[in-house]
Amino acid sequence: MFFNDGQGNFVEDNAPLSFNMQNLQVSGLAQADYNNDGFVDLALSAEDFNLLDPESGSLLLSGEGRPLLFKNEGNGNRWVSFKLEGTQSNRMGIGAQLTVHTRQGIQVREVVAGSSFMSNESPWPAFGLGKARFGFVKVKWPPGSKEIFFFRANSSKTLVEGQGYRPKFRKSHR
Repeated sequence: MFFNDGQGNFVEDNAPLSFNMQNLQVSGLAQADYNNDGFVDLALSAEDFNLLDPESGSLLLSGEGRPLLFKNEGNGNRWVSFKLEGTQSNRMGIGAQLTVHTRQGIQVREVVAGSSFMSNESPWPAFGLGKARFGFVKVKWPPGSKEIFFFRANSSKTLVEGQGYRPKFRKSHR
């Protein structure tokens, strides 16, 4: 597994895994906060497989297919998640871009559908906020309209298209 070190890098650390995944044939991976605790969990789809020696045809390795759920136990940091409701665009806000601003920094996510083979991401983007207690999110809806919504940490917030603050964005004159 790779973890974000907060400095723009990902560091490999397999210590949190309680079993060996080396011989696992993975066919899909999705992330979602299945227990609504604010920490994104992982669901992995594994397949039955038999790896045969190409010359002799003898069995080299086999694996049993099964779904695996990795519960994120959290770390004491704060979080926010959003459910989008489109009124002018599609009803789930697929294609919307969310930019979260806090004192801890800026994060960007896009609401997607069909993100992985044999699995899908949660349509409710989640953001880790570190120690930040509040912030705002800029939403660019699929038709191109932009809105700002304010939030408090450790909450799930529904963002309804047309109900956010719509600032007057100036066009640059270059």
